[in-house]
Amino acid sequence: MTMQYVVSGFSRTLLIVALCFATHAREKVAAQSRANPSTSQACNLAALMGVALENTTVDRVEKIAAGSFSPPGSRAPLTGTPAFCRVQAHVVTSNDSLVNFELWVPDTWNKKIVVTGNGGYSNVPSFRDMAYAMSQGYAAGAGEC
Repeated sequence: MTMQYVVSGFSRTLLIVALCFATHAREKVAAQSRANPSTSQACNLAALMGVALENTTVDRVEKIAAGSFSPPGSRAPLTGTPAFCRVQAHVVTSNDSLVNFELWVPDTWNKKIVVTGNGGYSNVPSFRDMAYAMSQGYAAGAGEC
């Protein structure tokens, strides 16, 4: 039996955007690590401004310390999360639509990415799935799709 996967145009776009941000952020970290042992400077808005992706805007970038993280609207914090760079951005998909998304890149990134789904009509990323992917070394991306 042959498995067939259907990937929507938006999912493909989100994956490409997330991968570009993650790769660019990681390259900045690597370059700064060679020049300076501290990598915390690479997780900032200015470090990601060099990524030029059509119809995409980075809204916020923040460094999250290892341990516990409470995503917006969550009832309980995510525990045991590694230190990571949290990127919040949006992409305009048409004249009357935009999609907000997040990308979390752990400090110990394995150079692979997982894009999570949120199912049904949910407009909130699956933060718990993102945290689990990061615990395995993956960068994790999710959007309101």
